Amino acid sequence: MRRKNRKTQDINFQPSMPDEKIKTTALPLSRFTRVILPLIIFVTGLLTGLLCLYQYKTTDLFYTVNTVTDSYGFYETAKSIAASGFIGKDKFNQEPGYYYFLALIIKIFGENIFYIRLIQILIGALNIVTIYYITLRLFKSVRTAVISALLLAFSGVFIYYNIVLLRHFLSSFIMNTGILIFICAIEKPEKKKFFLSGLIFAVGFFTQPNIISLLAAALIIIFFFKFKKYLAYYAAGAAVVIILLAGRNLMAGADLFSFSNKGPAEFAAGHTLTVNGVGWVEDKTANEYAAKYKTLFNVMYNVVFDSLAADPIKYFGIQLNKLTAFFNNFEVPNNYNFEYFKTNNIHFLKFAFINFGIMFMFTMTAVISCIMTLIATRKKIVFNIKSHPEVLFYILNAVIFSMSVLAFYILSRFRFPLFVLLAPLAAFGLNAIINLITEFFPYPNLKEKKTSRPWNITVLKLLILIIFTIISGLFTFFYEAKGNQKEYNMALAYANDASEYLKRNEIEKAIQYYKWALQQYPAEAGFSTLIRILLQNNDFEQASFFSEKAGAIYPASPDFCYYKAFIAVNKQKYEDCIKNLLNLPDLSNFITFKYYNLAFCYSQLKDYRNSLIYWEKYSEIHPEDKDAAKNVVNIRNHLKSLNQGG
Repeated sequence: MRRKNRKTQDINFQPSMPDEKIKTTALPLSRFTRVILPLIIFVTGLLTGLLCLYQYKTTDLFYTVNTVTDSYGFYETAKSIAASGFIGKDKFNQEPGYYYFLALIIKIFGENIFYIRLIQILIGALNIVTIYYITLRLFKSVRTAVISALLLAFSGVFIYYNIVLLRHFLSSFIMNTGILIFICAIEKPEKKKFFLSGLIFAVGFFTQPNIISLLAAALIIIFFFKFKKYLAYYAAGAAVVIILLAGRNLMAGADLFSFSNKGPAEFAAGHTLTVNGVGWVEDKTANEYAAKYKTLFNVMYNVVFDSLAADPIKYFGIQLNKLTAFFNNFEVPNNYNFEYFKTNNIHFLKFAFINFGIMFMFTMTAVISCIMTLIATRKKIVFNIKSHPEVLFYILNAVIFSMSVLAFYILSRFRFPLFVLLAPLAAFGLNAIINLITEFFPYPNLKEKKTSRPWNITVLKLLILIIFTIISGLFTFFYEAKGNQKEYNMALAYANDASEYLKRNEIEKAIQYYKWALQQYPAEAGFSTLIRILLQNNDFEQASFFSEKAGAIYPASPDFCYYKAFIAVNKQKYEDCIKNLLNLPDLSNFITFKYYNLAFCYSQLKDYRNSLIYWEKYSEIHPEDKDAAKNVVNIRNHLKSLNQGG
């Protein structure tokens, strides 16, 4: 019996038998597929985002932009741009795209952070819809498109980046919008589409520079797929953005084509032999390369050449470690990390379970599925590539973007757009498994199976996909790279919030958050800050407890000797004070305190000979202190009288 035609069809590049013919199907264009389903997806993404936004709004620091984060720099600069006719001054610290996005919102809605976060949530929901359309056009499969959208809608880290004041949600949205327009231009070439794609790609580049991957991938497609006549329009679109930026720089007093202070030092921080290439570090060697060679190209050449010449094995080890971190499930954080965010601010994110590990797992499923297809249809591989330039463009962009991230150092905010790029591929991989499973079941009319393929072949293919999916999962979830300092970064996030509470004079909360920070990681600076706060609030008991604990962990630290001595003298424990003061080095910032209190403590213990020694030392560096000079005279006279009496 003939199969009834369905309104939409799922076309997947599934492993096919060598004798099967390659069929192509038009993109589903029903009203439900084009309008209603994307609307449902938009509402789903919006609701998950709004739920998280509402929960975050109930926290104390929702309206606070932490001064030690990139968010603070973006927000303050955007306010300055909005107030100066969108010109600003000098070169930007980071690329201008997100600055202008924030400045526009501030100009329209004011400086209310709630509206900024709300608009970002709306754009995040649109981004999910964009991924749906991209997947639909890449794989001609409604089910795959829906899966890709849901992967993002229920991804905690995706929602997270839509809420925080960082550029990476915006760069991802711009990238996906440009991809969709360029795919449309490939399918139905028009001058305005190529112009618009070039313009959007340039905006993306000036929002996050490694979106240069789009520009490169598009040029490859233009040259090798007979779109050369549209090259001028594509270039003109990019030129519009470059000219606008140059005009702004001219008025702002910056170099004509400059757009960021970042680059050279960040590249070196991922390649010098003193780093592991994972996470941002203030590396002295990296800064020296940036200062010496200035431009990114010169730094790239020299740091790689020097590292290879010095220790090629160690250098390639760093690159391997970066590659491992790149595919690792752990979110390598910067300032506020995702784990802290969902633990303390938005508990709903714990249920938004889709993460980088899951995306990577099913992307690898897609890769294995495609390899099996190529093996089965090896004679038709060239035909497949020529028939699907949009798929080639998408994969090229993902590969080049990945290489650009690996070129620097691995940080989640750099690789986040890749997380979104993986959604269509992961959906394709998951759908490949679903398709193979459904081959065991008949069609709805129960009289015809989906394929004539023998069941044992289907089982074999399904087992291969599942095995490789599990292996990928084990790798991304359990094989961690060196340098993923989870505890340290969690402690840093607690300390950041503690500092904000301290600025608001909420001392008890600040103390509690610093304690939580130390529970995560016993940082020397964290101990020192907490002890100072406790001393300022006359809590000598807790200050003594944390000073002893810190001193045991950092016995060579002069700070904790100082704190213990300070506490001891205030508690009139003079022998303990002397013990700690004698261990305190004669450093310029401690020496006054050391000599004065040694002199005082020995005096209190009636050890006048030692007291005199330190009063004399103190008086040498503080001759203006008349009381100290008087003490020297009095003790000398007292000792003289004792000698005469003896």
